[in-house]
Amino acid sequence: MEKIKERIERCMTARPHTDLQSEILNVIAAPIYLYTITGVFYYSCVFIMPYYYGSGTWTLFLHRSLLLVIYFQMMSNWLCIRLVDNSLKTASKHFSINKGSHHKDNESELQGIVVNGTNQAMKSSIPGPVSAPSTPRRSSYWSWRLCKKCELTAPPRCHHCPFCDNCILKRDHHCFFTRRCIGFYNQRHFVVFLVRAMFGTSYTSVYFVPYLFKVVLLSA
Repeated sequence: MEKIKERIERCMTARPHTDLQSEILNVIAAPIYLYTITGVFYYSCVFIMPYYYGSGTWTLFLHRSLLLVIYFQMMSNWLCIRLVDNSLKTASKHFSINKGSHHKDNESELQGIVVNGTNQAMKSSIPGPVSAPSTPRRSSYWSWRLCKKCELTAPPRCHHCPFCDNCILKRDHHCFFTRRCIGFYNQRHFVVFLVRAMFGTSYTSVYFVPYLFKVVLLSA
């Protein structure tokens, strides 16, 4: 019970760069998705399709098979999104990514730019003391930078996620329905998941809306 309480308190406490609503949504969105998609699949196969095509017909079998394919595709891609790891820590084990190496190169490059710029300014300006810029140049979006939380050198387009507490390669956003970040390795699964979800939603809405009006509302 103590571990459960600690987990609940940790989930209900907003971490840095997040808010309490996002923390709650990160906990409840995935179970709500599983309950909703499974309930829609069961209700469509058991009640809606037999209402239109009767029981024991080939048309009913074909529509149930199509619903099963859509459900399987959505759930398989949902699992792939969850199971595929996009973190920089995992990638650094397979590739030679040294801590702070590129960051040091950026610092040395920055120092060279400051010194060369100072020398050019001394040559082109009138004689007098020339001081280097007080504020260092910010690293560009396409440059390597050091993540202070992960203590790893992050490549371009790699950002730290406060929910996953990891640097995610090619991070697009954090998906609350899967509790995972969409990044380099699972982006294709996310796109296929969206396409299947759009097709399944449109397909079931064609049958569900008339069923809701004729059976549920009129019989109430």
